[in-house]
Amino acid sequence: VGRLEEAATELREAVRLDPELEKSDEVKALRAKLGR
Repeated sequence: VGRLEEAATELREAVRLDPELEKSDEVKALRAKLGR
């Protein structure tokens, strides 16, 4: 499992715990970068 895959998993987990994060520009940028 690569670091990007790991980051994507952590991101999904964070958003699951705090749905407000979904609206964050940082999260959107990260998702675009990770290709998810």
